[in-house]
Amino acid sequence: MTAVTNELTLRLEDGREVRLFALDPPLALLNGKSEAEPAALILARKRLRALTDGKTLTLTPGVEEPDRWRRLPVLAEANGVILQEVLLREGLARLRPEGDDDALLDRLLAAEEGARSAKLGLWSDPAFAVKDPDASPRWLDGVQVFEGRVTSTEMFRNAVYVNFGEDRRQTLALKISNRLRKALPGDPLALTGRRLRVRGWVGKARGPLIEIRHPRQMQLLDGPWPAKMAPEKSGADKG
Repeated sequence: MTAVTNELTLRLEDGREVRLFALDPPLALLNGKSEAEPAALILARKRLRALTDGKTLTLTPGVEEPDRWRRLPVLAEANGVILQEVLLREGLARLRPEGDDDALLDRLLAAEEGARSAKLGLWSDPAFAVKDPDASPRWLDGVQVFEGRVTSTEMFRNAVYVNFGEDRRQTLALKISNRLRKALPGDPLALTGRRLRVRGWVGKARGPLIEIRHPRQMQLLDGPWPAKMAPEKSGADKG
């Protein structure tokens, strides 16, 4: 390894770049909310350099393909220490659920939860802290974590929508494809009234929307998932 780039990417001696699997680095926010480089990102790069400088790394490719910048996702270890786990435990990055190694994701999630509970690093910064879904219109075009109670669910155009408010234009909704629905541990249509933590890129459809692409983007905070039910057909086009 020869360098650490802006997005916590490792540039190897042969010129290839690899990204740290399962991490969302604390990048500058879009939508005019922050133009300065976040302090957490500066600290994360410094910490990553300290963890890798002069060390031989063990890089294990993830199951995902290289991204559009041709960066291969890898699990990175130095002297038996998982770099992703260190950065999450110190609050210098957030978990990006990917891959199918549930034991590894559990371990990384536990590291993140410790930092979040202690408000370490980026978790003490309002730009990256857990937010109420009602605040979602102010945080478009970036990765965020929200916690709130589900007010309703519905099937629409072969997808499940999980809503955090009555007015979809003003509060967060989740979109879950039928394909992803099959991979969930329970039935998302039965989540009304449940307290949920969700993470992902906040885009916009009728209102703020996160498209769920991995089951671990959602965490139920008040008990186990409801049992799966037989899939139901999509409702009529609502316009």
